[in-house]
Amino acid sequence: MRRKTISSADPGIFDYQNWVDKMATSSTALDWLLAMVNFEQFRTDLERPLLCEARGPGGRPAFDAVLMFKVLVLQRMYNLSDDQAEFQIRDRFSFQRFLGLTVADAMPDAKTIWKYREIWTKAGTVEACFILFRNELAKQGLVEHPGKIVD
Repeated sequence: MRRKTISSADPGIFDYQNWVDKMATSSTALDWLLAMVNFEQFRTDLERPLLCEARGPGGRPAFDAVLMFKVLVLQRMYNLSDDQAEFQIRDRFSFQRFLGLTVADAMPDAKTIWKYREIWTKAGTVEACFILFRNELAKQGLVEHPGKIVD
């Protein structure tokens, strides 16, 4: 006979919603980053190379350019591969909140992340935007290092 432990209790009807609500109100470094950096300032530079890539009708809609740049920021901050970035975006509420996504939204997969980075790398956009990003952090008195942000 299997013993039931406290951790394997059947969830109540509101347990999941209560957990989601608690996670939604927990503040993280990513929330602080969103408050400190205006990511919209990158939009024009990010969208310019994407306009050249536009194809005919059909296929799924493109992801927002600023959202995809934020994915690259997450990758650099947490030293994530494309596959790990895809998994962490689906797994972490803090990443979803940083990207402006909910569990009901379409989320970028590893191939999509790779595709955007490739387009921006070829155009020289990704490094130019990261220079601006580092300048924004410096204005706040922070130094960005791959894998972490330090006061």
